[in-house]
Amino acid sequence: MRKIKTLSVVYAHHESHGPQIFAIELLSKYCKQVDLLYANVAETSWEFPANVTLIKDRKKLMAQETVYKKNIFKKWSYFFRFVFIMLKQIRRNRYDLIVLFNPPALLAIRIIYKLIPKKTIVWYHNYEPVDPTTVKKYSQGWFGYKAMKKTFSKIDFFSFSEKEREIFFPIHLLKTKYLIFPNYSLLELHDAKKREINDNKVKLLFSGVISPGNGLEEIIELLQSDIGGKGLELILKGYLKDDYKSQLLELAKKYQVQEKITIIPVGPWQDVPSVIRRGNIGINICTKRDITSQTLGKGGSGKIFQYIAEGLPVLINSDMKKYFEEYSWAIGTSLEQSSLKKNIEQIINNYDNLSQSAADSFKTELNCNIYFEELFQNVSAKINGALD
Repeated sequence: MRKIKTLSVVYAHHESHGPQIFAIELLSKYCKQVDLLYANVAETSWEFPANVTLIKDRKKLMAQETVYKKNIFKKWSYFFRFVFIMLKQIRRNRYDLIVLFNPPALLAIRIIYKLIPKKTIVWYHNYEPVDPTTVKKYSQGWFGYKAMKKTFSKIDFFSFSEKEREIFFPIHLLKTKYLIFPNYSLLELHDAKKREINDNKVKLLFSGVISPGNGLEEIIELLQSDIGGKGLELILKGYLKDDYKSQLLELAKKYQVQEKITIIPVGPWQDVPSVIRRGNIGINICTKRDITSQTLGKGGSGKIFQYIAEGLPVLINSDMKKYFEEYSWAIGTSLEQSSLKKNIEQIINNYDNLSQSAADSFKTELNCNIYFEELFQNVSAKINGALD
């Protein structure tokens, strides 16, 4: 099989979402060279293999929050500079494969599509769909969403995380059937070992964007209780806005459980597994009613698979349980205090078996490595066919 030269493009920072990192890691296994073009809007800490070259759109870091505050003309000037750099890279290196990771990257390829070599294979992967009703008209996000209608008939491959989410995309325009690449985690990143509850404390852990609609208020109320003879603690890891942080801390003060809550801010992705290992039970409760939350399905929520990758049984909301009926480690619950207590006690009483089952599911089935290997066979066959 021919050695493949690839350009990966994300008009954002590649470390903002784990699935982007994992896909690039896996691309590096199957490709001779992977150049990664990204927006320099955050510090870079992830260390990719030697065949991955990072290409910034600007030398000086400008935080994403600063970019958001710029006027519309500045924002578009930044974007078109990015497009120019992208085109220059393509013309100079004549890649076999271009992989796009978000709607602005797709918009960029639409602008320059006629200028890229005809034999170049274009693959668009969307790990998180955009709800068009929430996008401001004529913004970059709006044009990025609209770009699908103009480009889906041209691109060679399209993949996304979960079949339930096909409603977000004009899949009828594709020239090949779409591919599913769930937001599962990377084998090499995790221990995938059985965990133990070693003392009289059970640590509940939530990792991700810490926001309303995840049952955290009810979990904080629950911290007053002992379950199965054990006290409860809560670890929160991820992005947390100041106003919501204040709400949670006020609630903790009301129930006098402040000392039972640990808040760990956003940090390098390499640190996430070690933080998860500090917990005993992963929390993946979503009560949000927006369409992106309601179409998470089995493959849309990455945090579930990070939890099981570290041997944590997972507490999920009851209406999501239908996607995980076959897995004993996925325990459905409502947010009623009695339901939370009953289901957490069920986990505690059968912890060894549930933890081992979680780790085994990740190793044998629910990791992104397995999916990517099968998916990339289709992509590489297309590339080699185009170059024969």
